[in-house]
Amino acid sequence: MPLDAGFGSNAHEGACRRNRWKGWLGGLLQRTRMAYGELGRYLREIVDDRQVTGDMPRNLKRDKRGVFSSFVAALGTKQDNARLTLDEVFGNMSVCLLAGHEASWSHIPIHISQLLTYLTRQDEGPQPYSVLSLMAPEPEEQERLCALISETFEDHFRPDRILAVLYETLHLFAGVLLIPKTSVNDQYFMINSAFSKEDMANPAVKDKKDQQKRLLVHSGSHIQISVVGLDYNARYWQGPCTFDLDRFLTSDWPKDAFLPFSSGPRACIDRKFAEAEVVLAMTLIIRYFRGYRGLGPGGKLWHILIPEGLRQMFQYRYLWSLKHASHEQMGWDVFSNVGWLVPERYFHIADPFIVSQICASRTLFTKPTYDIMDLYGPNVLSTDGDVWLRHRKISNPAFSETMIQLAWEQTFRVTYDMFDDWDQQGDKVMLNRTEEPMKTLTILILMGAAFGHVEDWTPETTHAAGHKMSLRDSVQTLLNYFIIYSALPAWVWGSAQTRMAMRVGGIGGRGWLGGLLQRTGVAYGELGRYLREMVDDRQIAGDTVGNLKRDKRDVFSSLVAALGSEQDNARLTLDDVFGNMFVFLLAGHETTAHSLTFVLGLMALEPEEQERLCTHINEVLGERNPTFEDHTRLDLVLAVFYETLRLFPSAPLIPKISVKDQYFMVNSALSQEDMANPAVKDRKDKQKRLFVPSGSHVQISVVGLHYNPRYWKDPYTFNPDRFLTSDWPKDAFLPFSSGSRACIGRKFAEVEAVLAITLIIRRFKVAVDSTRFQEVTGESKFDRRTRLMNATSKITLTPDGVPLVLTRR
Repeated sequence: MPLDAGFGSNAHEGACRRNRWKGWLGGLLQRTRMAYGELGRYLREIVDDRQVTGDMPRNLKRDKRGVFSSFVAALGTKQDNARLTLDEVFGNMSVCLLAGHEASWSHIPIHISQLLTYLTRQDEGPQPYSVLSLMAPEPEEQERLCALISETFEDHFRPDRILAVLYETLHLFAGVLLIPKTSVNDQYFMINSAFSKEDMANPAVKDKKDQQKRLLVHSGSHIQISVVGLDYNARYWQGPCTFDLDRFLTSDWPKDAFLPFSSGPRACIDRKFAEAEVVLAMTLIIRYFRGYRGLGPGGKLWHILIPEGLRQMFQYRYLWSLKHASHEQMGWDVFSNVGWLVPERYFHIADPFIVSQICASRTLFTKPTYDIMDLYGPNVLSTDGDVWLRHRKISNPAFSETMIQLAWEQTFRVTYDMFDDWDQQGDKVMLNRTEEPMKTLTILILMGAAFGHVEDWTPETTHAAGHKMSLRDSVQTLLNYFIIYSALPAWVWGSAQTRMAMRVGGIGGRGWLGGLLQRTGVAYGELGRYLREMVDDRQIAGDTVGNLKRDKRDVFSSLVAALGSEQDNARLTLDDVFGNMFVFLLAGHETTAHSLTFVLGLMALEPEEQERLCTHINEVLGERNPTFEDHTRLDLVLAVFYETLRLFPSAPLIPKISVKDQYFMVNSALSQEDMANPAVKDRKDKQKRLFVPSGSHVQISVVGLHYNPRYWKDPYTFNPDRFLTSDWPKDAFLPFSSGSRACIGRKFAEVEAVLAITLIIRRFKVAVDSTRFQEVTGESKFDRRTRLMNATSKITLTPDGVPLVLTRR
């Protein structure tokens, strides 16, 4: 293909830059096209330099003995069949680069890991440690290994231990899984029966199954040489799935069953190059750098290739399902793995002392930014560094004590509106999906406290003039489906002119999906217009930070009062205001609604705790309505809320990134059984030094912390009393994160939840709807709770269903 072709002709390059290279994929395509053209130009220039100096095969100096110089020296014309054309030089160089680069870089980390981790422990015998985990090494094994490494380059030709590691790694992790061929003529072969390793271990079975047959291979047949099949063939390799260096240290190892470089005249031309490269790289790395061993054992090749915790990098539900058990399996309160699709290090931490250090330093451990949250603009969640600091500093006053009081007032009003709606059902309220009314409850509270926009429980049938959707509908629709809007490319929602002028979706509403997409697009545009109108109203009123009245102490008014120009770094831009309002709505709506659902479900499953809570509420309030000052006296209500958040944290993990190399002391992971047995606890209670390299992903496992039996007695048991003492482990409780990046709306959520729980439990007795949730004989409390909540981790931990019956007291 000509160098000026690439992904489009030069005539279209300007248009591509203006229109096509948008978004992550567009940028990647643009960069790839640019790299293609640049590499071609570099190659052309190097060829010219070599030709100017008159390089020929026999007069090349040592500093010109590179592969490319050799190719250039063999250049000729297209009519000269004994020479190479320019295209052939370029083509061969690209293939050499591709084959030599990918094969070596993908295997060197595995080679080194084998050297570091597949060593014999004298107290346990051969024990493979997870290749994908990093931890401080055993010094004596490092020294023993280092002593085996030769200092001279020529020693790579000896089948010593280093080369054996390379070969054994290629045996276990073949760079190419098969080699394709095509049969030109009809062929006959004698084929052997296949043996398993169990067959090979039993001579009687082996002799019985050992057979041969004649195979006809027709002309034109595709013949696939299964390299991985040869590598794991038990007939030729003893214990083929086991890492065993010694198999390559003998002279009679099965060379014909080892094809990482192919064989025959089409064998890899640069085999010696690759061997020398990898062996010397491993030699120097191991000789001059100390390796770090795995935190915990992994027993099978499958766990080395694809670690058990792989799924948690794509969705949080893996961590939620295992809770602290993943750490108990690995043996430490910190374990690590390397990404399967993306080769990056991940450390999963359920140690509160390490978590405290991480959360205390915003500079040493940064938070990944979430571009998906920039739906309306930058915000306190999606930014980091100085930009985040500006957002946080300006947003903090919006959650002042006065605004928290407003949240109390709105919660009281909306909850009683909900009760009026429920009273239409009589003395019993049937909630098929409890999370739905809880979502409506929190939406209306947020609209009142965040926007200063008061709406009744019963939705309006009309919307404001000039709008296609009411404010409530646009907020609720967008919060429910914003992930769809963020995930799909911009062209789905209409032309750029339409989006700028109308801020609505431009797609058709055909079918269920089409209608959903259209409704989500309209909701996005409508909410943007409502926000713009509310900004105009507040600016016309002349609202500033210093003159806001009590009735304007909602979050939105505080942010609008802090509006400034883009050049004023101490103020917020209009996009900043919109972006922060959307994030406050998203975070405050779903998390609190789900937590209230979990609270009511737990109260239904724990009737004694429910009655104790009701008694406590009546003792504090008597016959009167609760006031804002009561929220500090309703300590058992807050304890129930905290215990619910411990059992069902909204976010199972908090991601961070290590900016510098770090060292931590890590505790071994203890189970409930270990904690109950002092002798076992003392034997297993250990510490190790953990090295966290710069650039590592540090995942604070909130669910691992909350279910860690070292800090929480009987962590799977619902026990609010644990929060009524003064010495409960605050560092092991992270539903709102911690440190400078802790949730800005924590007080808002606590006040809202305490009042809502108080009013609901005081008025209703909560029970499970037995018509929709059947009893299971012999089911444990934990299993019943799991089945009722049916919690899965999506954006946040989400209950599904929770059918309840509320009976008027």
